[in-house]
Amino acid sequence: MIHTFLSVLSREILLFLKKHPDFFSKKEKAREELMEHAHLPAPFKKYLTDVSEKDFLKDLELIFKLRNDAAMSLKSQPFFMALLEFFTTLLASKLDKIPVTFYLDSADKQKEFLDEILGSDTPVAEVIKQTLMTYTPQDLSQQIYELSRRAVNAPLVLIQSPREIESELKSQIRHEFLKEYPNSFPIFQTNRSLIGGMRVFVDGEVVDHSWIYRVIRFTTLTTS
Repeated sequence: MIHTFLSVLSREILLFLKKHPDFFSKKEKAREELMEHAHLPAPFKKYLTDVSEKDFLKDLELIFKLRNDAAMSLKSQPFFMALLEFFTTLLASKLDKIPVTFYLDSADKQKEFLDEILGSDTPVAEVIKQTLMTYTPQDLSQQIYELSRRAVNAPLVLIQSPREIESELKSQIRHEFLKEYPNSFPIFQTNRSLIGGMRVFVDGEVVDHSWIYRVIRFTTLTTS
């Protein structure tokens, strides 16, 4: 999944730079203005606004090497930090909106639903739609966790519940965990054998999660 996304994203960035060959010689304000017209997710617009041409070329080389080197270090690499931000915030917010029944729907209905929540037909948006139709949330979560581990050594956060958690509550829980574990990507699992609520593991150890019930109560009060 990540390799396909990176291929499309890299192509779009290079096409943009081809249209603006003097991009890296411009001041930050001029770059920001050009970025307003780029069909790229916000973290990558910010990345291109800030990065030097030399560092961009280094990051581009890493992107091409990644497919053939699963052990390559990604720590403190600006591009992969932007990628991680995109996955753990923007993509996560869309992933949390997908109901379990989505994967029982026809391809046409899936596409219609994704068009509604993504609202774009850019090449990057289209590859995201295809990815969400091809991979389950569990598959995507695992791949994103692997990226976060390689880039920032983020912990594996696993949240088990006896039934599927509603999308709004997932987003609230994810938001709270991102405060405690920046760049992490909590994985939600349904465990019907659980009795009496949720169970949270961080790197395999059960942790206190009493704050989740405050989030549940707040979400219930604000939506009732």
